[in-house]
This record gives sequence, C-alpha cells and structure tokens, in this order.
Amino acid sequence: MLDVREHKATHVVVRMPRPLPESAGIRADADVFMSAARHAPIGEVRNTIFPAAMAEDLPDPGELAAEDMEDYELRRQLAGGQGTYFGRICEYPHPSGPPTRQLENLVGKLRKAEEERRWRATYQLNIYAEHADLDKRRPFFPCMAHLAFQLAAEPSRPKPDRLDCLALYRNQNMTLKAYGNYLALAELQRYIAAATGFRPGELTVITGHAEMELRAGDADRLRHLITKHLDVVHT
Repeated sequence: MLDVREHKATHVVVRMPRPLPESAGIRADADVFMSAARHAPIGEVRNTIFPAAMAEDLPDPGELAAEDMEDYELRRQLAGGQGTYFGRICEYPHPSGPPTRQLENLVGKLRKAEEERRWRATYQLNIYAEHADLDKRRPFFPCMAHLAFQLAAEPSRPKPDRLDCLALYRNQNMTLKAYGNYLALAELQRYIAAATGFRPGELTVITGHAEMELRAGDADRLRHLITKHLDVVHT
C-alpha cells in the first residue's frame, strides 16, 4: 500500500492463517505510531467490532449481546447515530419488525452443527442493511458489509472442526482502522469458536477499496516498523 499510486488499491486480500496471538512488540510500536499520527487508539477501533474486555467476563454470547445492547441506543446517539458493528452483529435492523438477534442465531447453528451434521458454509452475519444504509456514503458507517464463517477440516482429522472467518469491506482505511479491525475480527472469531466447540482457524479480509491516510513522516515511520518487525511477519 505504501508503494501503490496515491496509496489506494482495489480488491485487497489479507489472509491470516493464525491471526492470534498478537505480537507484543508490534502492538506496542503500532500504539506509538497511532498516537503520533493522532489516530484513534487501536483498542477504541477494536471495540466497535468486538468488546473484548466485556467478553472476558461473559463467555455466553447471549449474555454478552444483552449486556452490550443495554445502553446501545445511548452510545449510538453519542456516535452520531451511526451505531457500531457489534450492535449490528447482536441486533440486525429489520425494516418492518423487531431486529434479528444474529449473534445468538449464529451460535445456535454452530452448536447444533457441533452435535449433528456439520454444514460447512451456512454461518453468516450481515452488517450492511439496505433499508437503513441506502443513502449513506463514504466515510459513513458501515464500511464492513458482511462476515461469513466456514467449517474446515484438517487432513489428519475425521470431520470439520476449524472455524474460519471471511470479512468483506466496501472501504477500509488501512492506516486508521486496519489493525484494530483485524484484531477485533480475530478475537470475535476466537470467542465464537470457544462458545461453540470449534477451533479458531484462519481469518481472511477482502477490501473492495483500500486506502492509506498518511501525514508528513508517516510513510517513513511505517517503513521503519516494517523493517524492524520483518522477522515476525515472515513467521
């Protein structure tokens, strides 16, 4: 992204075979970079997709969704009425009825799959809602449109027991948002896997339009970090 014209690209695919755990060194340097560039902290970006601290105390997805939605309307208004990705994951808006409790439905389907027949690709979470988001334009919420989970089998195992995740973004600012987005998606994937009896697998993120917002000196700082952590990235 640093080398492409205007730091913009289409159909960018990032595939992470083992997205977790984080590298403590990379996270520390990334936090410093975000602060120096005056971007939102990584943890703040992460929480819009997955409230990791709250989830540590609430391993049951139904309880986590209920807790998050308790004051969601207030938080939505404070955020300019746009809401959060996790809010859409918990309660997807319906044009003529009550919202759909997506997270609980997904977990129920995966738990049933763990006990019975394991369909590989019927586990979806919608973010974009046509009736609610039709007139919204960049940079407005939501930039992430959809999450899909698949069950995969290792050659040495008798049946699919790995939960992979695919995220689709219409637009993503790779400097401001990507690290927090990737971290949250990986933690959400791990949380759902733990709640349903599967192992967390690979995470793939496809971005329709990717861009980097760079201030003076940002590109040089990023190149320095890439060089510094190249050994970690390649492992």
